[in-house]
Amino acid sequence: MSRYVIDYLIWSAITNRDFVDSLSDAATGGRGPVLVGQSGEKRVRAKYDIGEREYYRVNGHKRISDGTNEDSITEVKNVKYLWYSRQLQDAWQHAQDEGKDFDLYVRGGENKTRLSPNLQKMIDENDRFHLRYIP
Repeated sequence: MSRYVIDYLIWSAITNRDFVDSLSDAATGGRGPVLVGQSGEKRVRAKYDIGEREYYRVNGHKRISDGTNEDSITEVKNVKYLWYSRQLQDAWQHAQDEGKDFDLYVRGGENKTRLSPNLQKMIDENDRFHLRYIP
């Protein structure tokens, strides 16, 4: 695939929500889901100051946040369904260790991300674990 095609796909993913959703529905791995994820993160960064990516280690795992500022650790998940994965558990633990809030951005609106019962329970039971929506 040429660099021009790749650049066009990235630009389309950033600017066209329908295109992003179609990629996510069709793809189960590879470039499509990566573009979808990048698109969500770029839309959040364009509207909110989530800070720079941060490399950290928690529970023996090396992790990279989507954003870290003085108040919060942020993860952006532009997916149809989200469970309380090891990555999210580690990010939440890191936020607690640092005394920060944890902001989790997911899809809203018509194609809203469905959350697993365990993830919904964590959000409901922790006032520093915030569910937010990708603009």
